[in-house]
Amino acid sequence: CTTLDNGLRAIIKEDHRNPIVVFSVLVSSGSASEGKYSGTGISHLIEHMLFKGTKKYPVGSIEDILNKYGGSIEGYTSYDYTGYSITILKDHLDIALDILKEMLTEPVFDQKEMKKEMAVIEREMDMNKDDPSRRISRMTFETAFQEHPYRLPPIGYKENFERLARVDLAKFFKAAYVPEKMTIAVVGDVDRQKVLDKINMSFGRIPRGNNTVIVRPKEPIQIMERLAEEKADIDGAYMNISFHSTDLLNDDLYAMDLLSFILGQGESSILNENLKIKDQTVLSISAYNYTPRDPGLFIISSVLKEENV
Repeated sequence: CTTLDNGLRAIIKEDHRNPIVVFSVLVSSGSASEGKYSGTGISHLIEHMLFKGTKKYPVGSIEDILNKYGGSIEGYTSYDYTGYSITILKDHLDIALDILKEMLTEPVFDQKEMKKEMAVIEREMDMNKDDPSRRISRMTFETAFQEHPYRLPPIGYKENFERLARVDLAKFFKAAYVPEKMTIAVVGDVDRQKVLDKINMSFGRIPRGNNTVIVRPKEPIQIMERLAEEKADIDGAYMNISFHSTDLLNDDLYAMDLLSFILGQGESSILNENLKIKDQTVLSISAYNYTPRDPGLFIISSVLKEENV
């Protein structure tokens, strides 16, 4: 890992077996670091808007250019990070670098495009309500966390989301999208030093920010059981059982990950063999250890048969 003078970090891995190159930028700012905008989904909206035009690349041109060169682009928003990635042939790496640099430094936040994208996200919110697995996941985090912003869905709440204005996006973007909060990763058939030089010439010129750090509240120790129920007109019943777990850097992470595999990963796992195959009390069951930057959750997720509810 190389750190540039402006604080940006670059990780480059040479893989000369494949002419495809993946160029990714991870911004250390997600829905749990939104401060006064918590619960609005502003990080998620900005992620959508960065695809909608920059000063150099007008609306619709980014995907057209990448399609021309056989490339693809994707983005995502999580609690802790927002990520952008372009996959392209090595001969066109310069194009990927320039597009991501422009997206991350010169978005225009066009008002008309923002209105369209907000409508798209609101439809996504409505669809989430109709998806039982998404609904119970949201209930799980809202119940398990009382103080920490992990209790808030990354997509936000509609009533808060609808109040966002262009000026909010510009203000949040200016504070969050700074080089000291960015990590670039490049993997593929590349020359490490040449790529690093190109990154330094492009991203290395971005002025450092003011080192704003969002202080997230710590989740108090849970001292008693919490229960949340919601009735829905669906077949069967979705049930999650969750326990407070570790953060990403805790040594116990590995044991908890292994436990999740033993309990609920695959048909031969303990819960699947006993509850799904042998007793046939569940339609499906799994376990996973979710470990973000701050302590997460160990979750056992199941779908029960109606007669066993």
